[in-house]
Amino acid sequence: MTSLALGSLKGSPGVTAAAAALLHVWPADRDVVLVEADPAGGELLARWPLASEPGLATLAAAARHDSDVTVADHLQHALGVTVLAAPLSADACRAALRALGPRLPPLITDGGADVVVDCGRLHPDSAALPVAASAALTLLVLPATAGELHRLACAQSLLTCLPRVAAVLVVAADTGQAAPTVRDVEQVAGIPAAGVLARDPRAAAILLGAPGSARTLARSPLVRSARDVLDAVTDLLADPAPDRVGAAS
Repeated sequence: MTSLALGSLKGSPGVTAAAAALLHVWPADRDVVLVEADPAGGELLARWPLASEPGLATLAAAARHDSDVTVADHLQHALGVTVLAAPLSADACRAALRALGPRLPPLITDGGADVVVDCGRLHPDSAALPVAASAALTLLVLPATAGELHRLACAQSLLTCLPRVAAVLVVAADTGQAAPTVRDVEQVAGIPAAGVLARDPRAAAILLGAPGSARTLARSPLVRSARDVLDAVTDLLADPAPDRVGAAS
């Protein structure tokens, strides 16, 4: 069993789509659960055929009264994915995350399945930080722009909140844009990069519930690049404490 957290430094660079892409290529012989822990509110209730309950909010309510609560009773299944869905409301989602606090990481990993957590935007005061900090690996999903590279250079206070070295996942910029390379990211952050996810709005939409075929996904740049990223993640997870690869500025 392993746990993987995904987050961003600012805005919505595609954390949920990145998580969905990695789940799509996850080894078929390993059970995996997607956990929505974005304090800004969940997304999947509006996109996938899911009920409003159970989910993160019912887990938080149950945990207040039951020390033996298990996450299994609060999971749903949609589009071939097992998910702990978060409320759409930011207030409700933050309340659930704060109520669960440090109890959430062991609750979501006690079931024995691999866990992929969508933490949304990460910062030192984020209600999702306890989940990211307890993950075996945290991926920062970054648009490949010069501005984001500068933002990463200023994010050392966040990186120090993560006990395990965070790998950087670089989302490819639009064709024609000058973009930082994986090497640039590694040198600025001093942490290993897990590669580049292709920018592929059509495949991302299908993964998040829009109509589309398995054949389209199989041929999509997003899914092909997700396989490469997952291979890199597997290598990083094999080393519980990878060394920093550059000097952070």
